[in-house]
Amino acid sequence: MKLLQNRKYFALYLLSIFISLAFFYSYVSASVSYYPTNGWQISTPEAQGMHSKPIFEMMAAIKEKGYLIQNVSIVRNGYLVLDAYIYPFKDGQKHETYSVTKSVTAALIGIAIDKGYLRDVNQTITELFPNKNISNLDNLVKSPKSI
Repeated sequence: MKLLQNRKYFALYLLSIFISLAFFYSYVSASVSYYPTNGWQISTPEAQGMHSKPIFEMMAAIKEKGYLIQNVSIVRNGYLVLDAYIYPFKDGQKHETYSVTKSVTAALIGIAIDKGYLRDVNQTITELFPNKNISNLDNLVKSPKSI
């Protein structure tokens, strides 16, 4: 039983990473002419070059297999094509993300390096904002290698 439960959590973990990566990659690579500040523009999957059937099948599998997924959001070309909350969770409710944030951040850094937005993983955040005056700038912020 424990092995089955571990597989279930592992599958849930992989699914959440895949969905997050698809979400962020589609947003990063899209030619977005607006930035959602008060909400996303909404569209259908087909209007954004996607098929609804695999999305429907994924949602059915989540329900049928009882995966502990709280929310599925899919953004394509800067448009929200799916924002589904799985009962008993609802919009606006805080969610525990554990380590998935680190995985998504690492993937986004890899994409940014691949696209030439970042030089490498050793580039400091302050190098990205050369014209910003940072009031609490110390050696740790300037260069983590100085530790």
